[in-house]
Amino acid sequence: MAFDATLTLEHGYAASACARHASALALGDLLFAKGDRHLTVEELHDEAVTAGVPVSLATVYNTLHQFTEGWPDPRAGR
Repeated sequence: MAFDATLTLEHGYAASACARHASALALGDLLFAKGDRHLTVEELHDEAVTAGVPVSLATVYNTLHQFTEGWPDPRAGR
């Protein structure tokens, strides 16, 4: 999976929100791409870094927390 980070700080808040949403979708793709499995947050973070997704460990924690609350649904909007 390749991650295209084309947003810059010049675009301000909208770019930041888009980048967060893109990261969440990329993490969802990584999480569900290999079927039903169990991962630690650290393992998912390692997979994201290997796939070129620019996320911190805190971002992975926060995104997984958002998934448990129903947003963003990583399988929606395809």
